[in-house]
Amino acid sequence: MAELTVNSIIEDGFDPDVLEAAAEAGDTFENDGNSFIYVTNGNVAEITLTIASQVTNYPEGTAPYDIEVAVPASESRFIGPISQAGYNDETGVVELTYDIHEDVLIGIFSLG
Repeated sequence: MAELTVNSIIEDGFDPDVLEAAAEAGDTFENDGNSFIYVTNGNVAEITLTIASQVTNYPEGTAPYDIEVAVPASESRFIGPISQAGYNDETGVVELTYDIHEDVLIGIFSLG
């Protein structure tokens, strides 16, 4: 898995040049609880981005669940903020995987 850079959200917007190619084996990022994922799908097929659950009981009293976001071809999605309680591992990292990674760009942005 590749570690993604966390970028700050600023008043002027964000530079699309900070987006990174999705890694075949998935990606990780340090999550401060104010993190958003921006994914753009340049592939000809719909892709699914999966945010892996890292706990056994989140929200309390329920079974753990991964977040799966479908991104149609030629579209983008902003996802978040990402809960630390549900999706950070013991080191504060979130794991992302993709069913298709070719022509997919991803960026991590934080309000923190």
